[in-house]
Amino acid sequence: MEVTSKIVTLAGEGFVLTVCQVAPVKFSTMKVIFDVTLVVLACLISLIFLHTIEGVREGTLAAAILVGTLTRQINKWMAKFEGRFLGP
Repeated sequence: MEVTSKIVTLAGEGFVLTVCQVAPVKFSTMKVIFDVTLVVLACLISLIFLHTIEGVREGTLAAAILVGTLTRQINKWMAKFEGRFLGP
């Protein structure tokens, strides 16, 4: 789900939220971009220093892509119920 509270967030989500407040980008889209960028950077650093990719596997890439994508889908679904359960 999209982070909508006014409490302290983790660094990654905090960065994404800050970018979304400044730029006209949806949270879910920016989350995918940010996460995939981090995975690519991890692969590059691993290749530079270890000459092989270590610590990044298919689950890491899947999580980077699916978290933002699932967030987008859940937000669409939740938007249908917004305001229904709140009193007049």
